Amino acid sequence: DENISIFKDLPRIPTPPRAVGGATEKVATAIGSKLLAWLGVTVDNSRWGAGVKVAVLDTGVVPHQGLPARFDSIEIVPFPEDLAITHPHGTAVASMIAGTQRIAQGIAPSVSLISVRIADESGMSDDYFLAAGLLAAMDAGAEVINISMGGGGGGTLLSDAVALLQERGILIV
Repeated sequence: DENISIFKDLPRIPTPPRAVGGATEKVATAIGSKLLAWLGVTVDNSRWGAGVKVAVLDTGVVPHQGLPARFDSIEIVPFPEDLAITHPHGTAVASMIAGTQRIAQGIAPSVSLISVRIADESGMSDDYFLAAGLLAAMDAGAEVINISMGGGGGGTLLSDAVALLQERGILIV
């Protein structure tokens, strides 16, 4: 059906790897406290990121014991009433960047974190929400923007938003 095919390239959270037969890999675990060792960081990184605003465009960041107690939050896609059902990908990505506790050690724990919720509980978004999130992050003063999503589309709206941010010197990862 022609109408269904337009949705196949929407931005989305990557699907975790699956074992033969479709079961989730039993050996797969969260990075948690192992991120810094995996990256080869052996020095005190507690001040890394100080003075830098980093936006995470994802499913949103919810309060977590491993994250800073305060961070900015922008909702392009509204959070559900029950935050417990929020897709955890955005919070996990934020912890890898700005995690402050052993349970979730981040690479740059002193950044000023900005959560920009552009995807829903299924991890789905679209070019409009992604472009709106990029512009909202720019308006909030983000200097670095993390987008951990995949997709095949990318129309003029999204291309124009990316070009504007690049012109302003904002790094998109």
